[in-house]
Amino acid sequence: MKLRIIAMIFVVACAQALFAQTWTISTVVDNTTPCSATAFFNPLNLFPAINGPWVVFVDAGDDNCTAGNGQSLWSYNLITNTFTMLADTSTLVPPANTYTFEAFATESTDNLQVYNGTVLFYAYDAGSNSSCYGGLYTVPAGGGTIYRVVDYTQKLPGYGGYFCGLNTSYGINGLLGMSLTQDKIVFSATGVATGKSANSGVWWATPGVNTAESDLHRIADFGTTYQSSLPGGCSGSECYTVSTWAGANIEGTTTAFTGGDPNGLGLDGLFVNTYKGAILLSDVILPGDTGADPSRPDQSSGYVGPVVDGDNIFFIGSDPWYEGSCAGGAFAGIFEVGTKGGTVTSIMNTCNSQPNGDSLTADSFTQLAANGGIAVFPVTDSVAGDVVLDSSVNGTVSVLLAPLDPLPSGASCGGAVHDPGCATAVSPPGTDAVNGGRIVFAAEGGPYWYDEGIYVASLPCASMVSGVSVTLGTLKYDSSTGIWSQTATVKNTSTQTITGPLSLVLANLSGATSFTDGNGTTVCFAPAGSPYINFILTDNELAPKKTSKVTLDFSAPSNADITFTSEVASAGAR
Repeated sequence: MKLRIIAMIFVVACAQALFAQTWTISTVVDNTTPCSATAFFNPLNLFPAINGPWVVFVDAGDDNCTAGNGQSLWSYNLITNTFTMLADTSTLVPPANTYTFEAFATESTDNLQVYNGTVLFYAYDAGSNSSCYGGLYTVPAGGGTIYRVVDYTQKLPGYGGYFCGLNTSYGINGLLGMSLTQDKIVFSATGVATGKSANSGVWWATPGVNTAESDLHRIADFGTTYQSSLPGGCSGSECYTVSTWAGANIEGTTTAFTGGDPNGLGLDGLFVNTYKGAILLSDVILPGDTGADPSRPDQSSGYVGPVVDGDNIFFIGSDPWYEGSCAGGAFAGIFEVGTKGGTVTSIMNTCNSQPNGDSLTADSFTQLAANGGIAVFPVTDSVAGDVVLDSSVNGTVSVLLAPLDPLPSGASCGGAVHDPGCATAVSPPGTDAVNGGRIVFAAEGGPYWYDEGIYVASLPCASMVSGVSVTLGTLKYDSSTGIWSQTATVKNTSTQTITGPLSLVLANLSGATSFTDGNGTTVCFAPAGSPYINFILTDNELAPKKTSKVTLDFSAPSNADITFTSEVASAGAR
């Protein structure tokens, strides 16, 4: 049947607001939040996730919030202000439905993800054994059917071995490689097989099905080898190799991960999409590193925790043989590079100071989350002597929350460790802690100093941009996928340069249509719940008379009317 195309263009007449980096913190859940008429939550102080209106977290149990009184997985909707329990210890584990879940988090394995209304989580059941355990699962953020992505009963393709748990990116908690888009889940794992060495690799699977082993696909593992160009002048087997892999992260069609040399030669790399796709190797001296060891030119840097953000990748970098004096002799930081490689930019490193002038200690930069040009990461302030959460927006670093700062209780914090309403400890973020100008994190404090809580920090709400036009191209249908695609061209019709970030918002999208490749849905930018896609990030701008193109993909019946209103959102929370 012929598709009738209806596309309405909306050009906003209000002026673009100047954007200041200020955060407003609100409480999602803490120990004073009721989960029933007689019980209160006990949220786990580890790695919650956020996407659009959805915040996902684990409750530690022992609070009568569930029938089994054990751990449970929950979502919270920022628009409707409602909680939904997604799974608990009475929930049967698919696909066999033989066991129930036993736990949804431990200190080294919890790293929740949520994208476009789908939650990705790691959990355990009683069938797990002491060496290989647990699995990855998905569930709708509003509740519904749980599907297996991979578990300990399945062999991983490639070099082989049974799935034996997620990789922890060199042992750093919360940097477990797992993320998802509409069409793909990528994960870093270790496979174990009798008579074989451990197989550290990166695989992908399709969401929304209970996978068979044939549904698992290798990206890189111990059976794939990257032959480097190091040391300089090498050839063939004389060159260092990379064949252990970790840190999988995906956005759109780009997957980033890291690789290392299994022979301990110190070769490290950052890779995109394929084990042949090295964009950085460890001979790169990271910006700000003035203490690189000249006797180890091939071991100047290491990479962990990459996060794809549009055309850029944020990552944690370090110099394993640093000879300088920063942070007592340690160099590490948060860096950014294009998905095709090129110049590396330092967001913040151990040779920098906090915005208040305090120096940093060596155990800073152990976590990273990023989205829409915003990065969040923990540092250890040499004066405070504890974890401080910093954020970077448009390259400007500020303190998001530090111990003794007020949490949303109206308290006036006087500097005492246990002042009511003030943060006593701040937790590092998980890798999915940023979306749409919002950051979700865990902290201790609140109405009582010992409360565990999940909080959301928001930038001021974005405004609608004036002086732009949006032109929509012809919709084209792919019968093999059921996806409609079209190009949207945004033009700056004003005489002023418009700075990013900018997002195209699809307001009032027709009910039979699903936008499949967006970056989230709006919460405060009206109308709430509208999907959007980023097209200009924070380090870019749209000059007068210039255009920017973005591809829109829709899932819709072949006889549907695809209708929406195009709006352009400026900097700020969506």
